[in-house]
Amino acid sequence: MSTNCIEKIKYLIAKDNFSELQSLIIFNDLKNFHINGDNFDILNYAIKSKASLAIIKFIIVLYRSLNYEVNEAEIPIYLSLKYHRFDVADLLLSKGSNINLLTWKGDNILIHFFKTNLLNTKNLYYILNHGININFEDEQNKRFLDYIIEAQNIHLLKKVFEHYVYNNSFILQMILLQQKQAKITKHDFKMLVYKEKKKVIITKAMYIQTIKNDNLELLKLLIENDRNRCIMNIQIKCCLLMVASELNHWDIVIYLIEHLQMKTNERNGLHKTPLMFASEKGNIKIVDYLIHHGALVNDKDKNGLSPLIYACKNGQMDIIHYLLEKGALIDDQDGNGLTPLIYAAMFGHVEVISFLIEQGANIHSCSNNGSSALFFAAMHDQKETISCLLDYGLDINEKNSGGWTVLMHAAKAGNSKVVKYLIERGASVDEQNGFGKTALFYASQKGHEEIVRILLENHAIDYCNKEGSIALMIASQNGYRKIVEYMIQNKIKMIEAKQLEQQQQQQQYEEESEKENGQKTKKYIEDQKIKLKKGRKLMSLLKRFKRSRSAKQYTHKNGKGSTSSSYHHNSHRHSNSSVSIQKVLEEMLERDLKMVLTMATQNKRINVVDYVIEEGCLHSDQKERFTKMAFMRATEVGCRDIVDYFVGREPSLLNWQNEEGFTALMVATSYGYEELVQYFVRHGANLHLKNSDGNTALHLACYGSYNEIVTLLLEHHAPIDAKGYEGNTPLIIATKDHNESMVRCLVEHGAKMNKRNDHGKTALFYAAYSGKMSLVDYFMEKGAKMTKKRRYSYRVLLVAFLRGHHPTVKYIVRQALKEKQTWQHHFKLALLKILLFC
Repeated sequence: MSTNCIEKIKYLIAKDNFSELQSLIIFNDLKNFHINGDNFDILNYAIKSKASLAIIKFIIVLYRSLNYEVNEAEIPIYLSLKYHRFDVADLLLSKGSNINLLTWKGDNILIHFFKTNLLNTKNLYYILNHGININFEDEQNKRFLDYIIEAQNIHLLKKVFEHYVYNNSFILQMILLQQKQAKITKHDFKMLVYKEKKKVIITKAMYIQTIKNDNLELLKLLIENDRNRCIMNIQIKCCLLMVASELNHWDIVIYLIEHLQMKTNERNGLHKTPLMFASEKGNIKIVDYLIHHGALVNDKDKNGLSPLIYACKNGQMDIIHYLLEKGALIDDQDGNGLTPLIYAAMFGHVEVISFLIEQGANIHSCSNNGSSALFFAAMHDQKETISCLLDYGLDINEKNSGGWTVLMHAAKAGNSKVVKYLIERGASVDEQNGFGKTALFYASQKGHEEIVRILLENHAIDYCNKEGSIALMIASQNGYRKIVEYMIQNKIKMIEAKQLEQQQQQQQYEEESEKENGQKTKKYIEDQKIKLKKGRKLMSLLKRFKRSRSAKQYTHKNGKGSTSSSYHHNSHRHSNSSVSIQKVLEEMLERDLKMVLTMATQNKRINVVDYVIEEGCLHSDQKERFTKMAFMRATEVGCRDIVDYFVGREPSLLNWQNEEGFTALMVATSYGYEELVQYFVRHGANLHLKNSDGNTALHLACYGSYNEIVTLLLEHHAPIDAKGYEGNTPLIIATKDHNESMVRCLVEHGAKMNKRNDHGKTALFYAAYSGKMSLVDYFMEKGAKMTKKRRYSYRVLLVAFLRGHHPTVKYIVRQALKEKQTWQHHFKLALLKILLFC
């Protein structure tokens, strides 16, 4: 419809010109779907424009249904009540409009009006008097009364309750009784009121929201009008008292217990009592009131937690003092054996810990798995608590029943500050639990880089656990490059430190030896001087000294020390020992790097692979060996990213062959990795290379029955008739595997059917041998010759018979008789043998 016509209609409605509007619509035979558009509806526009009832009546006739929504909440009945057009609302309802129609958000008219602040006394009474479902729940499972209670609008709530008691129906009933002068007792009147109030359902959620609002007046109003007696449900009563106790709503707690006789020891689904809630939140006044009204001090919930444990868990000192005075058990345990002291340690309440210990709590109490408070403090990153417990005498290296130490728990949880503090206080870094695992292993397993660094700086050893794994292995598997880097660098530093230590020891040994020999020489001269004084001449002394080889030889002859030769021998032996230790350390490093590279490649961790190759301190020959090994391993697990990484670094790897002669292409083909095969072929892999068994990649694809890979290789001109193991061609392999689709593919690409293997057998022979009539027929149809070798043809016929493939025998005989026979003698001999067998 044209814009001018719509504007004219809007103008006539605004001017309330009924006659011209009627003429325009009737003359042009317009319907509502002709007039209305995406953002325009004539009826809604008329209601919003406060058009006369006559215009609206005329427009209504154009509609089949009045229950629709144009824009958000633009529904005719909604708009009529929004603008207080109650006459229009009456008309709409008489024409079939639904007062309970929902908006696209799922709200009814009451909830929508309340949310948008459109609800007032007038439209509320109208809606209530015209059949609204007061108990309707929206998509949030909330009713109209829930929204009123949440907003604490007592005025509206009273209006709703009054309506369902003193509504028109009730008043009319009273008038009729008066006209008939019928007498009605108090009881009967109360029952009439009760019946009306029952129409409004008050739920548990409404009571809970009222208590959360700490509105006692509202709570009393709900209870007064709760004719379905929801409040009398034991579970609901208990729940209300718990909420009030938890939120410290003193007046409501007193009202619930004294006026509604709610029991203080009622439990919820987790067996939690009001006293537990009050103790947890530190509501001392309510705790005292509940205990004086019979609440049990040492009661426990489903998990074995008592009020004292809840108080310790939240560090409520006043409650702890009070409960202990009232007889709470100081070493009470929950279902897992955790005491109040352990809970206080777990949540870092140092003041509570000190108080409990002073009151006689057992500091050595443990959970069911033998863990003391120190373990839980470490797990929950409570450094100050650990310091407090250690000061009270707990052993920093104690173990639980599983052999775990405090340091292991802290390392696994990733609490680096606690780990550092524990080590400073003397924790052993190399303790192993029942699985043979250390703190270093758990930190590496979880990827806690900072903790691994701290442990390595404190000389932690990477022990092998009972599963045969070490921390370096698990870090490589999980791809934690930084941790791998820390551990490799630590091993390199160890080698360097050992080398420096050996050099210092060697130097010290040499210095000590020289010093010792000098002292012996000096002593010898002094001895000679003494002898000279006794009457020997100086010249005789000098001659004797010259004749002697050295002072060392002299002392050796007299059995007073080692000679120079013995010194050189010891020095050489010490040097050899140093070299051997250094060699062992280097071999260990090489082994670890190889293991890291293998695990990282196997688990497709390219970041760790890159570190080992680029920064792993490998020698040139090691790097070459490791690169080839990792490249092949990446191909075996089908990791395209790592394969691409190595090919980009060293393209010659594409045609490198391992000890068994396999190339990466052959490995990928053997495992059926079509994507990798395509990658290698596209990057120039040699399709003609053979492994030690003589098989090419095409042979391996046929052995694995990988039809797609066979097709791919043939499209890139793989050698189709190459002989592999035992001289078998790809066609023979496919035939022996009964892979008919592959056989057809090979033949269509030009495979020679009469090629024989080392046993002189062709694909036709194996087809006949297995009785595959379809393959025999296909080969014969494609020109496979039986007369090429007389003996061979005879063997094909005979083996088909011996294998019991009689249809194949008949087929071969028929085909043979059709040909010009040059081998009748062998053919007749075959038939004769067949008859003999029969």
